[in-house]
Amino acid sequence: MKRVFADTAYFVALVRKRDQLHRQASYFQEHPPGKLLTTEWILTEAGNTLAEPPTREKFTRLLDKLRVRPGVEIVPVRHEHFQQGCDLYAKRKDKDWSLTDCISFVIMKEYGIDSALTSDEDFEQAGFVRLMDPGPQGVREPAARYGARIDQALDWNAIGDVGSEPRSATLRQSPSSA
Repeated sequence: MKRVFADTAYFVALVRKRDQLHRQASYFQEHPPGKLLTTEWILTEAGNTLAEPPTREKFTRLLDKLRVRPGVEIVPVRHEHFQQGCDLYAKRKDKDWSLTDCISFVIMKEYGIDSALTSDEDFEQAGFVRLMDPGPQGVREPAARYGARIDQALDWNAIGDVGSEPRSATLRQSPSSA
């Protein structure tokens, strides 16, 4: 099965219900486009972003689930990745890529991953496919190859929150597929 990189934006959107990408993140949580690969660097960045008390506990529960969930691989911090990320960061003076993104790009290339659960345009600039996209209203369907508009195809009330027990979304039949 194909692997997909999970970036900070994905995890933050899963935890924060009011995040403009929450619906897309929930969709991909219920319908993963492949096995998830992320890094301790990304999880550190997400934990820092979600450190305030209302979201801290939710992130802790998410992290516990990720650690034991089949189909999720967390790449540990390694000095070699840090150094390669620093080299890329220094080399690309024309970009405003973060050091964490540069490390992610190095790891994605190492693992042969071409797609990321992120809304960060830097991934596209680096030659990867960005699977999440905040549309003009902040709510837009995932990439067209993942089916009908998600707000028409899924019953969003059936999708559980990160801190709750997982539930399956109810698929609705679109008029074109009936």
